[in-house]
Amino acid sequence: WDDVTCDLAISENDIADYTVIGRCAKNAQGQMFVAEYVRGHFNPSETIDKIFEQVIKCPSRNVRVGIESVAYQKAMVHFVEQEQKKRGIHFEVFPLVSHRDKFTRILSTLQPIWEQGNLLIKQGMSELEQEFAEFPRGKHDDILDMLSMQTMLPGNGVTVNRPKAYIPEVFRDVKRDRYAYA
Repeated sequence: WDDVTCDLAISENDIADYTVIGRCAKNAQGQMFVAEYVRGHFNPSETIDKIFEQVIKCPSRNVRVGIESVAYQKAMVHFVEQEQKKRGIHFEVFPLVSHRDKFTRILSTLQPIWEQGNLLIKQGMSELEQEFAEFPRGKHDDILDMLSMQTMLPGNGVTVNRPKAYIPEVFRDVKRDRYAYA
């Protein structure tokens, strides 16, 4: 498969979370390849342009796009669908709504894939490496969130339901203590 997922941020402020749009592929062995991502503080028009840029780069014509759809972000699905008609570029759009908090979702989906060696990234994806190294205490986890959304698309789920590792208290937020063993 070739999938694009979008972790949308509300603010364009330099200290706010980033909007991340990323493209991944999965092989027959179940390994996920992070082909590319863009991270920045984009306005809605720029975000739509970046989604289409990622779709156009997909080698497969059967592209699926998952868009975080919480609060204002629900509107982005509508605008992307309208833009498909204008541009004559068509793909499936999936509104993604998680029923778990970001910390638990990342820990229960990406950590097992990463530890098993089934998440492959290109050299030079330093922001992604930094987010992995600093999670869950890092300043940003937007790329990790975008990647965890890949597992929310139909047929892309992981079979591991619980994280493998205990997160020592020193690395947890007090607010997140209840997720120590997720």
